[in-house]
Amino acid sequence: SITDGGIPRPYYESVHNRWPRSEDKIPDGERIPVMTIKDKTFHEVTWDIVVPESYDPNIPAGIITYITPGSGKAFISLLSKYNLILITAKNSGNDTYTYARISMALWGVDKLKEFYNIDNDRIFVSGMSGGGRVSSIAAALFPEIYKGAIYQCGCNFVHNNEKSQISKMQENYFYFLTGDGDFNLEDTQRVHKKYTDAKVLNTKIHVQKNHKHRTLPTEVLDKALAYIDTPRVAKLETLYTKGMSALKKKQFSEAFKNLQVAAAGGHELASEEFKKIQVPYTEIKDAISSFDQENDYVQAYKHIQKLISTYGKEMASEELKIVEKYKQDPAILKEIKADAYLEKIKAAMKRKGSSKEKIEAGLKKILDLCPNTKTAERAEQALLELEGR
Repeated sequence: SITDGGIPRPYYESVHNRWPRSEDKIPDGERIPVMTIKDKTFHEVTWDIVVPESYDPNIPAGIITYITPGSGKAFISLLSKYNLILITAKNSGNDTYTYARISMALWGVDKLKEFYNIDNDRIFVSGMSGGGRVSSIAAALFPEIYKGAIYQCGCNFVHNNEKSQISKMQENYFYFLTGDGDFNLEDTQRVHKKYTDAKVLNTKIHVQKNHKHRTLPTEVLDKALAYIDTPRVAKLETLYTKGMSALKKKQFSEAFKNLQVAAAGGHELASEEFKKIQVPYTEIKDAISSFDQENDYVQAYKHIQKLISTYGKEMASEELKIVEKYKQDPAILKEIKADAYLEKIKAAMKRKGSSKEKIEAGLKKILDLCPNTKTAERAEQALLELEGR
């Protein structure tokens, strides 16, 4: 969870400016406490946050803002699948004033951006019953922030009569959920019709059978998320295409980046292709790390050269730092040169007619150049092989 003080005034003002209801005046002060219709006052805001274990800071995640009542826990099992972070403000239920509920939701988005890598095109809002109504107000007032919304058993059609706001809503995706036993069924259907009448056409409505006024099952929320996340599917396909094109051109850095993001987003073909790159890439990097830790600088250096020749310098940034470290150490440079000499000697050992005396002298020279090294150990092994002939 994250806790901060009262709501910063700009959030409260932004809601008021887009939805100027005369009966709700902005309280004084730069930090505004959360107030309820029951005259309770909270001077701090706390958000409950659920981050999936699969979260990768290198891959921007989306946000699902849940406005209470309820906890939004039905979304938790879906967070990894859609690469989403769930955030819910406490004390934001139906007895809290709407301005504060929306302000806390907006502020929560910015709070997450302070700690996580967020995809601004995948910020969604949802809620149940009164939370659904408030989420529909937030999605209508701030369509440039909330690119999709799921309304559960409650929604309003609220806008400030500016065509610009409706125009922005037309670019977003909305899913209306209700049940055949929900007392808000007809109201939900009416609001859905208002959306379509306003040419907000990226909408779907689902009426759950044998369902009353309560949170929809996870499998239904799964379908709803898939729908409001429609633009992501097209984006993933574009990333996959770019990745495969780069792969054919042996532009591994570009291919790795695009296929990794597409794979993390659930693109199956991208996942297959990414593994083909990632597995050998990771194996080489692990080998470099292991050789470096074991002071086998020559083998580490050789694997770094292999990494660069295969994947390019962009994908070997950390390893290039190791090379620079080696260049600053005369003993390591001497060993690398000695290893190159050892390779020539080993090649000579395989050729018929090579002078055994010269080979032996060369191996002993390596032992003198870099004693107590991995290269010296390999030279000693070569001497034993030579003596065994």
